[in-house]
Amino acid sequence: MKKIIYSALVSALLFGSVAAVSYAATSGLIGKKVQGIITVSVNGKAVKDAVVIDGTTYAPVRSFSEAAGYALNIEGGTVKLSNPTQESSEDQIVSELKIKDRIQTLQTMVKQYQLTIDTDNEIITQTQASIDNLTALSKQNDIPFLDLSASKKKVEDAKAEITDLQKKIDAANAEITGLQDQLK
Repeated sequence: MKKIIYSALVSALLFGSVAAVSYAATSGLIGKKVQGIITVSVNGKAVKDAVVIDGTTYAPVRSFSEAAGYALNIEGGTVKLSNPTQESSEDQIVSELKIKDRIQTLQTMVKQYQLTIDTDNEIITQTQASIDNLTALSKQNDIPFLDLSASKKKVEDAKAEITDLQKKIDAANAEITGLQDQLK
């Protein structure tokens, strides 16, 4: 008989303590008086009502996260909100940085091409002046055999390189313009 009474007493104590712990864990808002109901809007759009209890506003997370454009994920008792637009804006920033880097690279290439063109123009000017001077001397002194073909080839090669570099400059400038349009 003592065993039965003892078992009943222990069972009552265990049941009572489990119920008390359970009640304490969930009773934070249970029995509290709602002080007010307020309408909340996100970007001017009315969302579900929220309640005020003990000076704290409680709102339905899913409704507000959807209205604000946040993704909602509940994992192990934790509510996680993420902003997909922020992630895409980070991707956009990376993309813009890549575009700006490409523009800078192209501008550097254009400067190098222009320097080479300037050097080639100087070569053409000097070589053509030498050809003209030698031709004039040859005519004055009646020198029959003056081979200027190497000098003339040098001028033609420089002119061809200038044409090629100008095409590269035009292509680079067109790409720069297209990239700058992407940044707008």
